[in-house]
Amino acid sequence: MFAWSGVAWAYAPNAHAGLLALGGTRGTEPRPTPSGLDDDRAVLATIVMNAVTEIRLCAFALNKTGTTEIRSLCRSASSDSARTAAAGMQLAKAIGATQARLEPAAALPGLVDALAPLSGHEFDRAFLLSQIDRAEEDEHNIRYAMEVASESALKRYEGAVLSAVERHLDSAEAALTRITESAP
Repeated sequence: MFAWSGVAWAYAPNAHAGLLALGGTRGTEPRPTPSGLDDDRAVLATIVMNAVTEIRLCAFALNKTGTTEIRSLCRSASSDSARTAAAGMQLAKAIGATQARLEPAAALPGLVDALAPLSGHEFDRAFLLSQIDRAEEDEHNIRYAMEVASESALKRYEGAVLSAVERHLDSAEAALTRITESAP
């Protein structure tokens, strides 16, 4: 199984949970399975779940941080993720992806549990590192999914999601640099 930021889908043999070595390995190249449209539906469901997970993680972070950079990042990421989830659910209906749900990934409690005991600069840094890790993994997986998708509508959707993930990654890296430079 392959976990895309904590959500399993059937393209590669290893899992990755995305935060503080919560599980699996990274860097394994995905391998396509022969089921075409079923794979497209599974990828779409995963993208929607990851978007909901991002919204929940950002809500959690907004309650824990006092850092302007993280607040700004979370507002932007939540807005992008809400659009991603809404468009994904609309596309899911069109291609019959009945497994797509507006629910967070199963990894969400583990991600929150890993961050919950942290505070201040330690929380901010761990949160940003997790965001970077998740965005890099999502970027890699979406690029691959775009190559193997059989549905043209899904490829367009994945392209839009990829743009948002890249913006989010750039913002998280910039925020990490700023908070690291300003750390006592």
